[in-house]
Amino acid sequence: MEQGSFDKLNLAGGYVSEFDLPPPDWDYSQKQHIYEAPPKYTEKLVSNTKLTEDDIQADSNRRTGDASIYLYYMRSVGWIPTLIFVVSIIIFIFCISFPCKSLGVLF
Repeated sequence: MEQGSFDKLNLAGGYVSEFDLPPPDWDYSQKQHIYEAPPKYTEKLVSNTKLTEDDIQADSNRRTGDASIYLYYMRSVGWIPTLIFVVSIIIFIFCISFPCKSLGVLF
């Protein structure tokens, strides 16, 4: 066990000096946080051009990307971990649906 001031212990080359800490700053005071209001939501400014019925229909029929989102996640994680996950889920569902009665578990 070491005893003494921080400076002495830090210079002694013992356990405390292994921390590689700077000397304490006893005059430190935390800056007061000034609240900033978040930016207000502003709607997208529509230009002076009028939207045609075809533009509105095309916008409503555009692909929202459910499959593309899953493909993005599969590509970012990797195909092998995704395949392991899917197989694990299939095995889990199978085991829940058909419990093993040989282990003494009766439902």
